[in-house]
Amino acid sequence: MHHLRDLHGCFWAAYITLVRGFACVSATPTTKSAASKSPPPSPPTPKSPATPLPPPPLPPPSPHQAPGQVSVSAVSSTISFTGLSLDSFDDPTFNSTFRAEFVAQLAAAANVSTAVVYITSIADGSTQVASVVEFPSQFSAASPSTFLAEISSATSSIFTFASFASYGTITSSSGSISE
Repeated sequence: MHHLRDLHGCFWAAYITLVRGFACVSATPTTKSAASKSPPPSPPTPKSPATPLPPPPLPPPSPHQAPGQVSVSAVSSTISFTGLSLDSFDDPTFNSTFRAEFVAQLAAAANVSTAVVYITSIADGSTQVASVVEFPSQFSAASPSTFLAEISSATSSIFTFASFASYGTITSSSGSISE
C-alpha cells in the first residue's frame, strides 16, 4: 500500500510539473528558477500526405489519330442459332438472360470488357444475332484479327454456357474488322 501512495504522489507531482512548471525528483515538488525554465517543446508537425505521382503519359497517337483520341477497331459479326426461335425473345427474362450471356461469352473470347460488346440486332432466319466487339487501342492483350478468326472458324467453342446447348447449331454467317 505504501508503494501506491508513493506512486500516487509522484503522479500528482508530474501533473503539477506539467501544469505549473514544478520539477519532480521525488514526491516533493520543488520550484524551478525562472532562468532555467525553457519553453515546452512544440508538438510534432503532422506529415503531409505523399504527393501522388501524375498518371503516366498516354502513348503517342498513331499518325492518323489526333492527340487525346483512342483508336478503336471493331469486329462485327452475325451468329446464327438454328434451334432458337425468335419468339423466345418475347419473354423478358429469357431476353435479358440471353443477351447478358451472349455478351459475356463474346467478351471472354475476345479478351475485352463486357462494356465494349454490343448486340446490334436479333433477327429471324435461324435467329441471327448481330454484334459488335470494340477493341480500344489501349488494350494490347486483345486482338481483333485473332478474335475474328476464332469467331469465323470456331464459333461453337465461344458459346459454352449450358443454356446455349439447346439453341441448336451455332455458326457465324459473317464477320469483319473496321477501324
